[in-house]
Amino acid sequence: MRGERARLGVTIPSLTVVIEPEFNKMVPEGVTCHFQRFPFYGGRAGLAPGEPVEPSRVIEELRGLGALAVEATEILTHVNPSAMAMA
Repeated sequence: MRGERARLGVTIPSLTVVIEPEFNKMVPEGVTCHFQRFPFYGGRAGLAPGEPVEPSRVIEELRGLGALAVEATEILTHVNPSAMAMA
């Protein structure tokens, strides 16, 4: 039965594409992973494709992620995880 040993809740930035497949490969039998994304644009919000990103834009975006990460974490509690992580 899936998840009978444990459920792992993981919050991840929306741009990340490798975390879900990697976590699912690594968990042992009987452990399931449950993911919740929060918006993260890597400083590119409002920029044209190919336009360079100023580091200050990324820093400013990171400063505002607290509430979004908390919201994603709260949503993950709905599956009653055994443990939670942010990747």
